[in-house]
Amino acid sequence: DTVQALQELTRLAVQNATGRFSRLILDIGGSRDARQRQLENLVDRAIQRLEEGASQASLPAMSSYERKLVHDIAADRGYASESFGEGAD
Repeated sequence: DTVQALQELTRLAVQNATGRFSRLILDIGGSRDARQRQLENLVDRAIQRLEEGASQASLPAMSSYERKLVHDIAADRGYASESFGEGAD
């Protein structure tokens, strides 16, 4: 949460200074790798639920960047995934 908040503040500062929207991703102390591992664990637990007979497995709301990572992880494991919800969530 802290890294995500810093990322948003940095993005807003860049946007304010340049007048242009920017997409940036901060990695502080390996935070992105740690989050990647957390997302992999979430996907693996969801896959386990599916293999135990669930018809679907939902994950918590996350940023568009994290959703893309989840879709990539699921595809790497041979599963299809989709996002649904409203707004950024």
